[in-house]
Amino acid sequence: SGLYPSWYGQQTVVSADSVIYAYATAIDDDSAAAVSKAVAWAESELSSSISYSLEKIRNDALAALGSESGLGEPAFIFALRKVDRVVNDMVSTTNTAVKTVEGYESYRSFAEVKVAKAALIESIAAELEGHEETWNTLVESQAFLDF
Repeated sequence: SGLYPSWYGQQTVVSADSVIYAYATAIDDDSAAAVSKAVAWAESELSSSISYSLEKIRNDALAALGSESGLGEPAFIFALRKVDRVVNDMVSTTNTAVKTVEGYESYRSFAEVKVAKAALIESIAAELEGHEETWNTLVESQAFLDF
């Protein structure tokens, strides 16, 4: 079955219908440390991917809806950039695996983490206090279908 576990994704971040998955691998002399590193790396990949995705959607929606949408407001942009901590609170580890590295005294670990989209969208809304209307405009925009 090769180097990677069967559940390991083809891409670093995979967006399914209702869930976003992220994958990472790490090497360490200690098997537990290798797993922790892979999980942390996968969480980081997930968080930055979601931030990037939301920023791209915001830009696309702003271009389509114009400045009266509020999507170009600096305060909203700033608030939206802080949502990565929401992701970190909501992410869960779904799979891990460890393999010994042939010929070396070390371990290679693999991790899969996920976050549910609906719950994430709700939590982001809660975090964006004072920007509810703008967030709803974003969520209801054509661009948001890409999320």
